[in-house]
Amino acid sequence: MTSLLEIAKDAPVVSIPKGDVLLQQGKVGNRIFILKQGAVHITRDGTSICTIKSPGSAFGEISTLLGIPSTATATATADSSFVVIDNPLDTLKQNPEFCLEIAKLLAHRLRWLTMTYSEEIDDGESVFWASR
Repeated sequence: MTSLLEIAKDAPVVSIPKGDVLLQQGKVGNRIFILKQGAVHITRDGTSICTIKSPGSAFGEISTLLGIPSTATATATADSSFVVIDNPLDTLKQNPEFCLEIAKLLAHRLRWLTMTYSEEIDDGESVFWASR
């Protein structure tokens, strides 16, 4: 499997110091960040969601794809470097390999959510399942 870092090897790399906010929940952004080195903490409505430490991990794709403000806040928890995709929709349209890797990333996240929460909410009468 090709990694996003390999695909985006020619994109600019930025260094972000510990404590800097890359994405702010509720603010419009048009970038996808791919972690090269370091760590990022993700929060939503003040609640801790996860810490991202794996090189090649990406975030910012939801707001880009849906054309909505950022759904979470991403803060560097260590001095970090990122490959930054400044025109992500153009990159997705022009680079099928990049698009496929983003689709795989989203599918993995959806699978995790489904496996984690399906038993909890599938009571046979759930509005979640009935409305879909």
